[in-house]
Amino acid sequence: MLIERKTAIIINVMIQRSGVKGMEIGDRRNEILRIVVNGYVESGEPVGSKAVAEKLGGVSSATIRNDMAELERVGLLEQPHTSSGRVPTVEAYRLFVTRLMPRAQLPEPVRSEVLAELKSGAPSASTLLERAGQLLSRMTECASVAITPYVKGLRLLRMNLFVADSCVYVVVAVTSDGVSNPRSCRTRSEVSPEELHALSKAINERFADREINAALAEDMTKLSRELGLSGEGNALFATAVATLSDSAESSVYVGGVSQLLHRADALTAHRVVELLDKPDAISGLLRRIQGRETKVLLGADSEDERLSDAAVIGCGYGAPSGEGSVALIGPMRLNYGDAVASVDFIAKTISELLSDEYR
Repeated sequence: MLIERKTAIIINVMIQRSGVKGMEIGDRRNEILRIVVNGYVESGEPVGSKAVAEKLGGVSSATIRNDMAELERVGLLEQPHTSSGRVPTVEAYRLFVTRLMPRAQLPEPVRSEVLAELKSGAPSASTLLERAGQLLSRMTECASVAITPYVKGLRLLRMNLFVADSCVYVVVAVTSDGVSNPRSCRTRSEVSPEELHALSKAINERFADREINAALAEDMTKLSRELGLSGEGNALFATAVATLSDSAESSVYVGGVSQLLHRADALTAHRVVELLDKPDAISGLLRRIQGRETKVLLGADSEDERLSDAAVIGCGYGAPSGEGSVALIGPMRLNYGDAVASVDFIAKTISELLSDEYR
């Protein structure tokens, strides 16, 4: 909605000030914006009206300066210094990606090379994602992140709580996909048999045959408050919730940190590296990138302040067991055409190779 509003403002101002057809002027200013974005991405330097005039042709420098000033007024360009050219804002990058950027595929030789490298070695999801991340980082000079498929529709059948020893308990979740790895819980004092029985009964009566997801974990936490458990009972309950997380847990792969450090400014790189050190945060980010269309998240789109000056480009991939995601994380000043094409091709290739594995 914000993009449409800014675009409408630009066109309305053009019509009011010029008296000619708004679409013609809109096309020109869009082209100026495209030139500024491409020029800044390529050089890292503010783009001036002279450079725009050389590429645009047939338009006076005065007209271009007026257009650039109007693009600045509506928040699509900014001028770092009074005498410098302009650089794109986050809104400019967003408009560029959604409206102005030509969609292109990777060149055939690159596609063949990527396919050959992804097909080499064992075709398991883990090795495939690791190779894909390495390729993506090498192709884009950005960090790469990927997550193994989330098992769709995984359900809790039963939660078993066992006494292993004095003050030692074992929790095992029986799910529609099998039995989880057991988790142990050591308490300071023994949980009474009555409390252990009440805890087990409440969990299984309330949550049997529920899908294992964030909502189930939240409901279980609410139940622990309702039951008024002792400190030891709460510790055991927390272990039960953690066992559910283990059952639905996906593996996270991170690569290309050195490329990111080389490409991004120090502050952006520091913030992104801080995020990359937290698998839960990466998992949450990638869970938002699902479906077979490549998505571009810029700044606040990612809903993580550590990525306020970064770009995330990702796409979901399919596997017989569910759906995962692969993405790159880089600076805002990025060749979006190449990055989108790279992520798109790699995600689609992962889907194809994982489907072939199960045929």
